[in-house]
Amino acid sequence: MSELQITVNSRTLERLVFVFLVVLLLGANIWQFSRDKGSNEVTGRVTTPVDTSATAPATTTATTPQAPKATCFDGIKNQDETQTDCEGVCGTYWYEDGCHKEPKAAAPEAECKFNSDCKTGFACEEQKCVEEPPECTTNDECAALEECKSGKCVEKELSGELSVNVVDATLKAGAGNDTKKVIDVKLSIENGKTKSIVLYGKAFVYEDKSDDFYNLGKQFEIGTIKGGETSEKYYAITNPSFQDDGENRYIRVEIYDENDEKQSVDGTLTKKIYP
Repeated sequence: MSELQITVNSRTLERLVFVFLVVLLLGANIWQFSRDKGSNEVTGRVTTPVDTSATAPATTTATTPQAPKATCFDGIKNQDETQTDCEGVCGTYWYEDGCHKEPKAAAPEAECKFNSDCKTGFACEEQKCVEEPPECTTNDECAALEECKSGKCVEKELSGELSVNVVDATLKAGAGNDTKKVIDVKLSIENGKTKSIVLYGKAFVYEDKSDDFYNLGKQFEIGTIKGGETSEKYYAITNPSFQDDGENRYIRVEIYDENDEKQSVDGTLTKKIYP
């Protein structure tokens, strides 16, 4: 038997290798395509292009925030404040490293330029802190030794003397026929001294100083008259009756202190009361 001999040259071998590689790559691509298609059919997923325009955020217009309104409590030195939230429109006062609602207290007679340099109740006059008098409408609203003038309580200008005037007297029928008697006397008293004084009086009714009635003066109580006080009132007295004979009758008053010392007073202590 004869032998079959196959001769393969190098070019033929290269071609066979190339064909094999092409077939191998083509088969791999077909297998991958079949695998992806089957996976999509199982899951029902459909791959679609993403629309980026639908998910883009809406464009907003930026606005500049307004600054808060300046106040006296914002912790900022603004407006016309000289310190943070102090003085200027805040109406406060800066001293002793702090802000205060009231001006710094200044002693009376302290040097000043403005009323705010003085403590409450004092005003700056001629560069000195002087006490402001309280407002008033009547003397009763003022303290002792003060009077109301031009709507202000001011110190009374005291004379230093005791002044007494007999203003009037009240007469009634006496105990006997054609007689009369004095039951009270109205006195105007002004104590021009700074101290209070306790007083009483004696009243005399007479035609002249030789009259018996003059020598029978009766004591009546006046009471305490405060320093600077002025009073006008009726004081009850007890005196004997006098004859209603048409002759002139006078009343005279003498003033004594609590030590029974007769007081030298300004004023008129005698007044005609009859007829």
